[in-house]
Amino acid sequence: IQDIYSQTKIPICHGRHDCPFWPNSMGSVNHDGNEWNLTIDSKNKNILVSGGRDAQLKSWNSEDNYKEISAQSAHWFTINSIVFHPKGHIFATASRDKMIKIWDAENFELLKVIEPIRDGGHKRSVNTLFWSEYDDLLVSGSDDFTLMVWKIEL
Repeated sequence: IQDIYSQTKIPICHGRHDCPFWPNSMGSVNHDGNEWNLTIDSKNKNILVSGGRDAQLKSWNSEDNYKEISAQSAHWFTINSIVFHPKGHIFATASRDKMIKIWDAENFELLKVIEPIRDGGHKRSVNTLFWSEYDDLLVSGSDDFTLMVWKIEL
């Protein structure tokens, strides 16, 4: 019988500035302020991407005790949601700053910004995202009580 947990670490976020790993708390994912979102890169399963109250977008290497790979300012306010495109080549972030941003999954280059005024986006915090496999549609939900569907063309 093999202990399946001995090689597996799961980040547990609990409203603090870090996400320690269970069952072995040797390492954690840290932000200045609370973690709000964690997701696994759908293409490269060894990369964890996180966002938090500090508006930083960070990536972590799960094969190297979750060592931080990169960090960059991504939004003006809290990152509420991160979702990868089903094919894994791009991902989107949603923020309290009312914006949705599209990023290259390989190098974290900003590819597109969906803004409230210019693009007819949300009028309040964007809290959740879902990327449909059908026709590359990105769905966003907001504090303004609306759902919006976006056709992302790069």
